[in-house]
Amino acid sequence: MGKITEAKKIYDQLAAKYFKLKGWEPFIINLTGKAVADIIAIGVNDLGIVEVKSISEQSCDTNYDDTKNLSPILNPNIAVYLQDARRKVRKLFPNRTDKIERLYAITVTCQLYRYFFEFEAILSTYAKKIPPQTIEKIKNLKKSGYLIVPIDYSQKAVTAMNILRSNNYINSYSTKEASKLFILEVVFTVF
Repeated sequence: MGKITEAKKIYDQLAAKYFKLKGWEPFIINLTGKAVADIIAIGVNDLGIVEVKSISEQSCDTNYDDTKNLSPILNPNIAVYLQDARRKVRKLFPNRTDKIERLYAITVTCQLYRYFFEFEAILSTYAKKIPPQTIEKIKNLKKSGYLIVPIDYSQKAVTAMNILRSNNYINSYSTKEASKLFILEVVFTVF
């Protein structure tokens, strides 16, 4: 949640272009210092909550407090889940060589999970980047979580998702490829 790099901007733009080509309306959020998704993409009946990792993002803070600044109206079970998720997921990737897999796993289980379940509670934050008429439409759409990574790291992303699925952090995932991107749609396990 630091400064947005040029590589990050490029990958966000490529991801937005992917959704636009699907006929969706993507919004790049770019709110530094806020715990929000990178892109919100709106389809006919679907709402994509999207986290994008660029080629330069290869590790993560394994001690970050994912419960920091949670919305007070959020289901308390989400906060309980987030208190331990990062630590537990980190242990699933004990080798130093697994840092990209660990990054993707923590991104899904902590960041994307939070954004997915906190979305309605912090809709006003997203309203800073999304027009009011679109905000109204969002409320009735089916949410989907997406992780988008560089195509070069597709196998690492699949490895991470398989480990998460076998440990019941996600129910399932599907993948697509587009130019330089590897797109994972994630179905969460609700705790």
